[in-house]
Amino acid sequence: MLLFLSMSMFLPSCMTTKTSVKNFDELSGQDYYYAKGKQGYLFWGLKPIGKPSVTVPVDEPCQVKTTTTFVDGLVSDLTLGIYCMQSVQIIAKRQAPLNVGDEIKYFKGPEVCKGTLESIENGKKCIVRTEDGKLKKMNLMDVFK
Repeated sequence: MLLFLSMSMFLPSCMTTKTSVKNFDELSGQDYYYAKGKQGYLFWGLKPIGKPSVTVPVDEPCQVKTTTTFVDGLVSDLTLGIYCMQSVQIIAKRQAPLNVGDEIKYFKGPEVCKGTLESIENGKKCIVRTEDGKLKKMNLMDVFK
């Protein structure tokens, strides 16, 4: 029992904080990821390392979502908390709906890639033709103009 309690003290919890900017919660429209990134910390989160490399829309409502994912927690556990990280996502509202044939962008890790929207399935999934001609099934929230 003592071993279980001592190990559980070192396991980080999966947590999420959401901060809305301007009137984001009041707007209608479909959410999409405007930007994604990671924030690193030293010494159990006491010292931030730089700033996350995510951009925020200028003069537009958005939501900043900071999450400690399983992978983020695993990194923290493996380093005994000396290095920790959190995932940062900027969510905006899509006012004009996407249509089949639209030129779109999507994230591949930290890189922004281009493609063409080939189809939309049930309003949540889509198929994108990448720049190299391959078809890729994605969440509609991961695609933007």
